[in-house]
Amino acid sequence: MKVGDQITVRIENMSLHGGGVARHEGFVFFVDFTAPGDSALVEITELKKNYGFARLAQLLTPSPERKNPPCPVFGRCGGCNWQHLSEESQTAWKERLVREALGKAWPREFQFLPIVKSPKTFRYRNRIQLKKKGNKVGYFAAGTHDLVDIQDCPLAEERLVPLIEELRQRPESRKHQKHTHGAENWELSLTEDHQGQIRSLDQRDLAFSQVNRFINELLIQEVLDWSAERPFGTFWDLYCG
Repeated sequence: MKVGDQITVRIENMSLHGGGVARHEGFVFFVDFTAPGDSALVEITELKKNYGFARLAQLLTPSPERKNPPCPVFGRCGGCNWQHLSEESQTAWKERLVREALGKAWPREFQFLPIVKSPKTFRYRNRIQLKKKGNKVGYFAAGTHDLVDIQDCPLAEERLVPLIEELRQRPESRKHQKHTHGAENWELSLTEDHQGQIRSLDQRDLAFSQVNRFINELLIQEVLDWSAERPFGTFWDLYCG
């Protein structure tokens, strides 16, 4: 096998980054935008010692776990990589991947609580970080610095959507010197009173906060319920990306 070859594979699993996993002649191949159960013709794009990467060339038999992604730029935009799976399939695979990761790091028996799903699958983010280059506004394509122009982001709360066009119409300011590969960094976010705001970003501004206010309310209530059951001297908030 060599880069550029096309092979037929059946997708068996999902990887942490949202791509499908297949096996072929002793190699493991990672194929973005595929789903477990897919039969697909793929083109090899990179080969390592015992694994490789491939792109979807033709979907031969679609998996029943598939759905039509609602975002018109899904597959080009680098912001999302799970939209082609049904919500039920996404939840099941993400839970399986977390269980496997925890099992490797902590092989002892432990209680694993089921995933609590967000009340909203879309329109839940109260903050999105976009790139602006000329009159283009959007996200970089996966693995590149090519800007994918967007009119909307289905993950963003409705109040943020008009700000995308407002940002597009903003003239470039000489004071704005914060760039990433020729593109300006901007954040569209909701304030505490749920009003939209646009602000420029640099790397020092990038800090963690819960972008899904709906699931954040559930997290807060869960902590309050736990703390009501027994006294706590110390409470650890442990999370990972």
